Amino acid sequence: MFSIAKRGIPVAAALFLAGCATGPTQYQARALSPAQQDVVADKPADLQPLYRALFEEGRRNEVLNLMEIGAAAFHQGHYDLSKAALDRAIVNIESVYADNEAAHRARSLWYEEGEKDFKGEPYERSMVFYYRGLLFLRDGDYGNARASFISGLLQDAFAEEEQNTTDFASLIYLAGWSAKLAGSDTLAEQHFQEYRQFRPDGPVPAADDNT
Repeated sequence: MFSIAKRGIPVAAALFLAGCATGPTQYQARALSPAQQDVVADKPADLQPLYRALFEEGRRNEVLNLMEIGAAAFHQGHYDLSKAALDRAIVNIESVYADNEAAHRARSLWYEEGEKDFKGEPYERSMVFYYRGLLFLRDGDYGNARASFISGLLQDAFAEEEQNTTDFASLIYLAGWSAKLAGSDTLAEQHFQEYRQFRPDGPVPAADDNT
């Protein structure tokens, strides 16, 4: 189950993902190769079952398992492992769910052929970018943090081939926070104004706030 808990890096964003409502079909587990067994054994004990599932379930569930690894590694403080897993998940997600013509063609082919490798529901895909954005914030890379949160908003807007207005307020807020930390006050205020449309009473940072 791809789940999260309440964290404050660097601002508190209370979010909860209860579980995968429409998870992938289960298939017979694959035997791990010696090299894959070595990869699993090299990982922290609490993460080893997740890496084992990544190899056992193969390509079809790869994104789901990378989501699981990225979230678990984040909460356990294994930030490099979290980054690696989330970056791999993002490559897979954006091969189908990016805002460009190549991805549009890929989606058309994907849907028509029924090649349903699990890439998450819109909210689940958004959470991949949420976590990646928090990691960019942690590293002080505010430009990429904002870009990641914006990408999460795009995923929230996807529903098959219909573009819907996104309402993931926490991602909008975090995009504004990233812009503020980068010194782009005008851009930050634009994000916070959009945030207020969904959370009229939600607090926004004062001019001298830094956490």
